[in-house]
Amino acid sequence: ENGTLTVQGTQVVSDPPELAQEPLVDPEVAIYHSTNHYQDWLECIRERRQPVADVEIGHRSVSVAHLGNIARWVSERTGQAGQRLQWDVQAERFTNSDIANEFLERPCRKPYQLPEQI
Repeated sequence: ENGTLTVQGTQVVSDPPELAQEPLVDPEVAIYHSTNHYQDWLECIRERRQPVADVEIGHRSVSVAHLGNIARWVSERTGQAGQRLQWDVQAERFTNSDIANEFLERPCRKPYQLPEQI
């Protein structure tokens, strides 16, 4: 809307250049720092609060990378690049590709197994 801002390693490049001079941090937002995630997790149990490294946020963040890999694997298997895959966020399944859904799970090594329902 007002320009572009690109972060390249530790360098911030903006167009227009004065855009990079504006503060990037909202003073109303608290950013928590933790050097010991295990300790933070135990404290969260005691205090009934969310941990710094929330598992749901981690899951959602890494899912994007997994979906990209699955899209690539589907195109390799089918020989069709650019196939549009539809993802159901609630069900965590593809709605239009059985091949893509095959990549969501893999067989457990014997004798280990996952329960049908958790």
